[in-house]
Order: sequence, then C-alpha cells, then structure tokens
Amino acid sequence: MICPRCQSRATGRVGQNVYFCWDCAVEFVPTKKGFKVYRLEEDGTLVLDSVDGKTVPLSTVATEATPTVSDPIEGRIQEPGV
Repeated sequence: MICPRCQSRATGRVGQNVYFCWDCAVEFVPTKKGFKVYRLEEDGTLVLDSVDGKTVPLSTVATEATPTVSDPIEGRIQEPGV
C-alpha cells in the first residue's frame, strides 16, 4: 500500500483495513471517497488529519463518525473511551 500523504512504500498493515506509514507517522484507512488519515501524536493518540497534512477543522470532525483509535500495545482497533 502506498501512503496517500507522502507516497512512500514504507507502510504496513496495523489492523483490519488500517495502515501505518513509517516515513510520515500517519495511520490511514482506505474509503470509497479516498482515505481517512490520522496523525499519530507523541502520546500515542490519533488525530483526524488530511491527506495534505493540514489538520481537519473540529466542525468537520464533529459531523463525521467518531474515529477509532489503535491500541499501540496490542495492535488492535478500539472505540474511543474504551
């Protein structure tokens, strides 16, 4: 899988249909309309981001379904607040 942000091939699968780019430290999920991209913060949380690197406004995030968060230790997908 090629990273939608930096076009790198240094990506790996971290969950069901969830991928991680080692070069730009984003997780991304292919969708019918393109990709949902999540920026990985230093504390391990994921923040909904855009393909071009600009953070998505909170008004946009509120209208979408709540993103899932990867468990960095177990490597599985969890619902936020779990």
